[in-house]
Amino acid sequence: MKRVRKAKSRIFDITETQEEIQTISERLPPKNVTVIPDTLVNEVTALRTEVKQINQTQAKLAEAVSNLAIQVTERQNSTDVQVSQQVDLSEPMEALLSQLVEELRHIQEDVHTLSSAQTQTELALSDVQLNTTGEVHALRSELSTVLENFFQKALKEGTELRSRTEQEHKPLEAESPPLVSPRSKSTEKYGDDVFSDDVLIEDEDLIQTD
Repeated sequence: MKRVRKAKSRIFDITETQEEIQTISERLPPKNVTVIPDTLVNEVTALRTEVKQINQTQAKLAEAVSNLAIQVTERQNSTDVQVSQQVDLSEPMEALLSQLVEELRHIQEDVHTLSSAQTQTELALSDVQLNTTGEVHALRSELSTVLENFFQKALKEGTELRSRTEQEHKPLEAESPPLVSPRSKSTEKYGDDVFSDDVLIEDEDLIQTD
């Protein structure tokens, strides 16, 4: 006889098997009948053995289900403990995160302050450079003006000194008489013919004769 399973279940339906046993028992002859076929006896024995095995299997299944339930409960308890520990740890973590966020905010403020100071320093440096450049140009212009005035004054004084020197030398030349050679004086007194070549030759002859 085959075992019958319940729908969508791994556990065998004992009630159906018992009904089959009851049906077979009803088919058996009364107790006063001493002659019982061996086939029926063997079937009944096999059925009883199978029912016993099924009951043992059900007991094992129930124990396994109980063990699974215990394991599930233990896991749930351990999970609750872990969750509670995480919750306990979350408080210092939240405090640490808040502290980190506050530090980051301070760092951002410091960076902003440094950037502003750097910008102001660059602007001040640019102003200083512009002012310095303007002062340098002004000094160069002033120096150029001073040099030009100096050269003009020196040139003027040199010209005046030269004119004064020339004027001082002119009266001396006017007062001193011009140098005149004896020949020119004789020429003025006796005329140009006196110092002609013929007269000079005759004079020389006279000098030699004497």
